[in-house]
Amino acid sequence: MRKKVVLIILFIAILISLFFVWRKIKAYNNQVSGNDILAMQDTYIENMQTYATSMDDIVTLYVSGSMSQEDFLDNVDVLEAELTILYKEYTDDMQKANEKMKIGSSTYESQRGCEAVDACFHTFQDVIDMLYDSYGDPAALSYKYIAYQQTFIEHMAEYSAAVQMSGKTQEGKEE
Repeated sequence: MRKKVVLIILFIAILISLFFVWRKIKAYNNQVSGNDILAMQDTYIENMQTYATSMDDIVTLYVSGSMSQEDFLDNVDVLEAELTILYKEYTDDMQKANEKMKIGSSTYESQRGCEAVDACFHTFQDVIDMLYDSYGDPAALSYKYIAYQQTFIEHMAEYSAAVQMSGKTQEGKEE
């Protein structure tokens, strides 16, 4: 009787141990590399391109005199709300991805590319702030807007270089 109890306890202990080993193996297999996270950025780049086109249209209409200040500010409010939603989605997704990232798998290129995407979001927020501050003078607004476009282009160039250096395509496969 005593042997049966010991065997049952030993069997249960082995099952519990196997369960925890299985969970560790499953967690390890679900990890992603830094280059995989960089490849995930394409979705946000596409969203930012659409967002930038909308912003360009609004600024162009305002600077050309085809839009009143009130309409311009209403549109800037909408742009700010859209940016808030886009950035929240981005940060939530990146936090989840970083939690699943393999330790030591992030390269300089993948890290730099992800930082460039984050910098693009911050540049958009800076543009929104500038639009609120400079709406009274459309000429000054247009010059400042062009300067911010240059900053955005620099961040996009950093991202593109990181993608090229990492050898990843949109699907995350080797080129």
